[in-house]
Amino acid sequence: MTVEQICRVGKIELNNENIALITNLQNQISTWLESTKFKEQIIGKDNQTYATLPYPPLLDPDSINYFTSEASICWRLNIPLPPFYDFMLFGTHGVGFAAIPKLLNILGCGTAGRDSEKQAPFIYESLFEQLVKCEKEKSAGIIKAIALYLCDFPTDADNDKLFALIACKNVILIDRDPISLLKACCNLQLDKAESEEDDFSQLDQNDKMVQKIQRTRRKKLVYTLDKDPKELLKDKVHYRVGIEKNAYSDKPNASGCQLWMRELLQGYHNGLMASSLVRLGDFRVMQTKDFSGKNTFDTLKKLANEFGFNKPNESQKELLESRVSDLKCFIPAILLLNPQDIKGKDGKAQKISFDDILLLELHSKFSVSRDNITVNGFNLPEFFEVQVNNANDIEKINQSGLTNEIQAYLSKLCAAIMEQNEIENAKKITEDDVLEYFKANPQSALLFDGLLVSHLRPIKESGNENILNDWGYYQRFKQTVNNIDDEGFCYRLCRKNDDKSYVFVKFNKKEIKEKEKKQ
Repeated sequence: MTVEQICRVGKIELNNENIALITNLQNQISTWLESTKFKEQIIGKDNQTYATLPYPPLLDPDSINYFTSEASICWRLNIPLPPFYDFMLFGTHGVGFAAIPKLLNILGCGTAGRDSEKQAPFIYESLFEQLVKCEKEKSAGIIKAIALYLCDFPTDADNDKLFALIACKNVILIDRDPISLLKACCNLQLDKAESEEDDFSQLDQNDKMVQKIQRTRRKKLVYTLDKDPKELLKDKVHYRVGIEKNAYSDKPNASGCQLWMRELLQGYHNGLMASSLVRLGDFRVMQTKDFSGKNTFDTLKKLANEFGFNKPNESQKELLESRVSDLKCFIPAILLLNPQDIKGKDGKAQKISFDDILLLELHSKFSVSRDNITVNGFNLPEFFEVQVNNANDIEKINQSGLTNEIQAYLSKLCAAIMEQNEIENAKKITEDDVLEYFKANPQSALLFDGLLVSHLRPIKESGNENILNDWGYYQRFKQTVNNIDDEGFCYRLCRKNDDKSYVFVKFNKKEIKEKEKKQ
């Protein structure tokens, strides 16, 4: 096969970089694409073969050594994600993905999922690298099982490809009452430290870590021994309260619904994601409540029996049943012990070796990292732990003469975090606030109702429609919509022809209902 033919089969852009890659592998690719295995082996639902996939792999996936392969090259060759996961979860933000991976980690189940990337190629590369790392840990006996979780739906030009490269197995959809979900989104605490104004001009622009930081803009507040943590925390978080770029407030309110019902990357994309996962077959539905409070222990016990990670024991019950996500905007808290050793560069970002800085990280029991080392000896509330990057840091801390000061500061920091968390929790809006917003904004209610047609489709089509009847706030919302004079029109979420974005489109209500019945 010619390079042009190969690129046409794989839907690969004919540019110099890809031509060089395909030319180098031309014989291997041609042999694979002409093989019986590629054309005839059944690999999924509806008698799918590799050849019938929208983005067929250009090399036999079984021949790929994922441990030595570059994720970016595998992406260009349409290689599926490493098949190292034992089960897969999908859903949207706000249904428990701030908590569920942490609960699984406690029980020896590694997880691969979102890490702030928003573009399909980089999401693929991140998931690829996370899965490889987890498989190494599983082989070493550090973890017992691996879960892949998907809760981001990028709407860039490559989103179809991303989800086509995911082989689905043991899939669980997690969802909740959509009004409760919208309330959770409006109550989402966002870190004010994130910014798009940083100057990276003095850093190596080819450095992958620098590129990632520039893309994701993830920054953390850093504490120092001379700064009052209570004062720093007062101004740490804010909330989205509208569509406009600068629509933030120190308190959440239901006007945030305007944004979150349009923010498909994070929310209300279950129908879109299920359709994009072309290898998705049967799946089960679980709810947020299954991973909350008193239900958590039994849910995790059942999943442990099924997928082989550690079963929870009675001594862990209180921990597993506590609220995991409460402190997610405050933890980990980074304490820099030698700020005087860092030389500023006129406000320009700089890259510093861990050998040049001395950090402590204050974690909750849920956020501790297997990559770090836990430091014992500090007297902290039971919920908290301290970690460092390596063993040398422990020795540096012991030699610093600051142990008593560190202990005093950590005590103040823990207390300040718990106090500020209570302050933020008291600001939260309720489902009733969301329902009142829709009553006062009928146009938004009609748009949201149209969005839910797509979002709830996987639940209905999987035979779980009875779940919707149990969602009391959703039923109240439907009654609100029924009371609106819609003049015979309704809205549906539709994909634009010219790109991969989505828009609300107005339809004749009678005509669209008839059309949907036939589908």
